[in-house]
Amino acid sequence: MNKKVLIINGWSDLNAGDSGIVMAMIDNIRKKINNCNITILSELSKENEYYESSIDMIRKYYSDINLIGAPFYKKYNNSIISRCREVISFIKCIILSILPSKLVKIFINNKDYYKSIIEADIILSKGGHFFHTNSSLHGFVHIFKCSYPMIIAKKFNKKYFMIGQSYGPIYRKGLLSKITYNISKNIIESAKGVSVREQKSYDYLKNNHFNMTNINITSDYAFILKSDRELNVPELNNILKKGKFIVITIRQHVFNSLNGESEYLNTINEIAKAIVMKYNYNVVFVPHVQGPNPFENDKCIINKFKDIYGNNKKYFFTTGYYSAKTLKKFYGYATMLIGTRFHSVIFALGENVPSFAISYSGYKSTIIEQFDMKKFMIDINDVNKQNFDKMLELIFELIDKNDEYRKLIKRKFVDVNNLISNDKAFNNINAKI
Repeated sequence: MNKKVLIINGWSDLNAGDSGIVMAMIDNIRKKINNCNITILSELSKENEYYESSIDMIRKYYSDINLIGAPFYKKYNNSIISRCREVISFIKCIILSILPSKLVKIFINNKDYYKSIIEADIILSKGGHFFHTNSSLHGFVHIFKCSYPMIIAKKFNKKYFMIGQSYGPIYRKGLLSKITYNISKNIIESAKGVSVREQKSYDYLKNNHFNMTNINITSDYAFILKSDRELNVPELNNILKKGKFIVITIRQHVFNSLNGESEYLNTINEIAKAIVMKYNYNVVFVPHVQGPNPFENDKCIINKFKDIYGNNKKYFFTTGYYSAKTLKKFYGYATMLIGTRFHSVIFALGENVPSFAISYSGYKSTIIEQFDMKKFMIDINDVNKQNFDKMLELIFELIDKNDEYRKLIKRKFVDVNNLISNDKAFNNINAKI
């Protein structure tokens, strides 16, 4: 009999990093389990405008994957009606989380969602950085939504595993923050296996008195994503024909200072110009993430950059929507990558390409330490004219010593691959059923 495998906290192909993690997990699941039916439990409700197409890229490679929408109503039109429906759906889920399982069976209003959890043989919460909060109501809502499928799983005595994730910080100041923290602690400690993708998350959980019995260190599963065998994309192939290039990914961000974004964009432009001047390389700007909400759409800030600085003939701006496997293949042809989108850095390192990371999250960014390349990383708020010279020096070092750093990455990748291969949380999914 085929085992039913449920991947929860699925997001969208528009986020190439999350899509890449899911595809890598699918490959790993099918190595571990010969006969299985895999379903992705989306974070998007069926009414969401991006729901139907949210795993089109995944289905391009894995046509038999099922998709089920979340019970949390969500649309991005910001209308009063949509906001009211969001609140109502959230309150319903709060109530169901409190009720005993017998009553939940009576009142469930999204049968496919709950049925998929109740009938699953294996439940895996995929990699990412879900369990972090600020001290606001938003932090509680965020954690509750991410935890909800596991709350329901617990209610029906279903075992679940949390694979390759980052954790923290989770605040405990104020009543609501304490409730959020307790939900997180309960969900994490109730998992039959938890793997964290970097040392900082492991230390956070340990220092905050989490039970560490079922917790081990692994790495980000996107490292083992298999890229396309060939790059059959006209736009990207045309760029390859124009000579050596570097890739830059940028993103929107809530900066600490009022002029933070302009400093960030201007510094990126000055770095790109310096690379063009010294090496005559082309510079390719790629929207690594294109949604599903406007803030996560890199095209917005790339278009802003293009409007200001886009007259440089050595700058190229990709316009297509490509799968994680295609992007990883394309990054593999670059001399180096400068990445604000951290999974663009992971994709590049996975293809043995030296990378400079611009961090907007202090937790997952420490993954680069697994390659002994911590100095090639800077916080996004520090990308400004004051740090320009130091950044440029390090980026030039990656280009000038490209072969040397490729050897280092290749050597360190063996260790990273072993961390994933020996992930106890994942490797025990059959034994714990």
